[in-house]
Amino acid sequence: MAQAAKPLHVAPDRAIHGAQAAVSSGRDLDQALAAVEEQIRAARQALRGVYLDAVELTARRDRDPQARLQHMLGTLHICAALLCRSQGDEHQAHEHWVRAVATGTTDPSPRQYLVESYLARGRPLDALSQLEMMGNGRHDALSLLMFGRDMRVEGHLDVADLADARAIAADPSGLVGDVVAAARTRYPTAAPSAEATPSILQRISRAFTQGNRGADLMELRALVGAMPRSADAWFELAALIQIGDRAIDGSVIHDAVQELVASQTLDDDRLKALDQAGKGYEFAFGLAPYDAKHLLALAVTYALLERWTDALELLNGYRQAAPKQALGHALFAIVARLADEDAAAEAALDQARAIDPNNPLVGLARQAGQARDLST
Repeated sequence: MAQAAKPLHVAPDRAIHGAQAAVSSGRDLDQALAAVEEQIRAARQALRGVYLDAVELTARRDRDPQARLQHMLGTLHICAALLCRSQGDEHQAHEHWVRAVATGTTDPSPRQYLVESYLARGRPLDALSQLEMMGNGRHDALSLLMFGRDMRVEGHLDVADLADARAIAADPSGLVGDVVAAARTRYPTAAPSAEATPSILQRISRAFTQGNRGADLMELRALVGAMPRSADAWFELAALIQIGDRAIDGSVIHDAVQELVASQTLDDDRLKALDQAGKGYEFAFGLAPYDAKHLLALAVTYALLERWTDALELLNGYRQAAPKQALGHALFAIVARLADEDAAAEAALDQARAIDPNNPLVGLARQAGQARDLST
């Protein structure tokens, strides 16, 4: 009489925790990898339907054991790849990254590592393919633009052109197309020196108090296209586009708030400029999210475009991070009032007044309500 098959035991948590500890400490890598690989084999058998009823998943009850197994298998392959990397086995790590991606995992790290791995193997087209499939949402165009510039500097011009085309297609505002065109003309294969960049940005910053900025705008577009990882350059470009030909007195954020409070109808040209400015602020914020001016400028620009939910979400995050600053509460009150969120606006305004009753934005919050009432 044939013996009953041994029930399959899939219990990955210990193996995953052991892998994480081994990668962090650099110790017991072989033992941790063996445990992970055993769980990978068990999970694969379970997914093929071998003794599925006997599978132990987690302490909680899973409504969809098959989906849970697939997710778990992706996590195990990620752990195995990290362990192989820690051992210096890049080839085997690459294989585990590929298998992790094949599970449909939503974790972006396998594709990120595959981009690096394919580049190291001299396969830039495969790297570009992985980058496209990562899907960073509003920052897709920036990722592709940075990749394209790297490929151009390294001499892979065909791949660079393809990455640039994909970046342009991912940005309906047209900003990326403008910076790509300017950079190809001004800096075809290299960026300005690190020593020259600060002086360029300083000169352009001084132009904010002047009236004619056409040459500065072209120079800054080229600079951003050649140095797409510079959050400062993206911010300066967005600000220059936002203010247009106007001379301003104060910061671009204060200027935008005044425009917002005025509640004037914006024509198509102004909306296009704000759309491009918003995209530039998005990139600056994505590259340096802890710089408050990037967040505030982006939030106010969203409000000018009547993207109220996005604006309020950013400002609420700022309020939580800096609860003792009247600035965030007052800006939130202004935007909330214009978005017809009167109760939230009044509560935020009370907080701003309690912190700094003389803050000029407190008065602007009142004006915002009056302007809205008049416009309706």
